Amino acid sequence: MKYFLGHRADNFSEAASLILDESGQKDMSPEIPRLFRLSMDEAELKPVADKIISNFIRNRYGNKARWNGKHWFVPIPQLRYDMTPVALITFIIQTNLVAAIVVKRLDDVRLVTLVETMEKPQKLYLPVSFLQGILDDELEQFRIAGRDKRQTGWSIPGLNNTFWLPDDFVDELSDTFKTMSVASWLAGFGSNSRNIIPLVVGTLLGLLFADKVKPVSVSDRTWDEGTVIENLTRMFGSAVAKERFQKNSFRLKANMTNDDAIRAILSDGGNDGKSILTR
Repeated sequence: MKYFLGHRADNFSEAASLILDESGQKDMSPEIPRLFRLSMDEAELKPVADKIISNFIRNRYGNKARWNGKHWFVPIPQLRYDMTPVALITFIIQTNLVAAIVVKRLDDVRLVTLVETMEKPQKLYLPVSFLQGILDDELEQFRIAGRDKRQTGWSIPGLNNTFWLPDDFVDELSDTFKTMSVASWLAGFGSNSRNIIPLVVGTLLGLLFADKVKPVSVSDRTWDEGTVIENLTRMFGSAVAKERFQKNSFRLKANMTNDDAIRAILSDGGNDGKSILTR
């Protein structure tokens, strides 16, 4: 716990700047704590904050001291990227309390700013496939598994458990990506995001083109020795296959497919040239 004489914050933006300065994360955009504020239930946190402030006042200024003022909850997220069981961005969120309070005693009045870490870090998960759904405005592709007054549970392919996201948080993300790229948004997390940006962007590109690129059959791939000999072995046995490959390998060109290579090797009359590859 830290405290400062005087009021160091009059609104959430100033409270967030104070926490970022105190935590040594000046390279994080102030918009990041503002966004993640939407992921919290501040009504649940208020009794905890009141207890922290009351204990501080009693221990510092005595049982007869009274106080009033305002406070803010400032969440600071750290990033992690996980690939199992599906690609996930994990936000590890530490919530901090900033309270600008007036302490009244019989003989004086004090202005104090209190800064305290509230509880253990919480985790928020964002599957990259869900992020792609936000970017494409196609969240209807995911099944809704549950809903309460402030968040929705989603069923994501590859995840056994329902994952929950606050509705306001998702809406704000959607608005953010209308004017900002994912890479630029992640850069706002500061130095913690440098190694994660290429992983997330690469995964998004893979998802974007996954349904647009048709798989290439074995027959149509650029030839390799193992595949060619394997298919010749099915016809002639191992010894003959290797002999034919060695005898006719001079016919092969680098840009041939596996099918073309087999036809070239069999062009000495040993086969009618039909594809014998398993499709």
